[in-house]
Amino acid sequence: NSNQKSPAWAEELLGEVVTYQTLAEKNLIPGNFQPYLDQTSKVRELHRAGNRRATYDGVNQLMVMLEARVGGIDAHSADALWDFCYRVTPDEFHARDRHVRAKGVDEFEKHEEFMRDMEERAGMSF
Repeated sequence: NSNQKSPAWAEELLGEVVTYQTLAEKNLIPGNFQPYLDQTSKVRELHRAGNRRATYDGVNQLMVMLEARVGGIDAHSADALWDFCYRVTPDEFHARDRHVRAKGVDEFEKHEEFMRDMEERAGMSF
């Protein structure tokens, strides 16, 4: 549910990428995270400007980059950033088919069912 995500999600995402960039600069992890830094900065600016469509496109471009391991980043870093992005970014900025493809249909449908169940329970508690 989007309203459970932090309004500062774009800053959180950028901060996470900065952490990975720093680790890479210290040669603790492989790869060049500059393209991700550029992309998350762009997403943050688009979101701040209130451009929802471009924010959606920007988030999904970031996901594509992570899936393609742009910059020669390793699978662990790519998966961790992908998961972080998925966790903090409001659902409206994610493409449903990307989640199905990445998590598998069964896993994704279980997650959707779980979220619907949680929302129903939360609705009943008021």
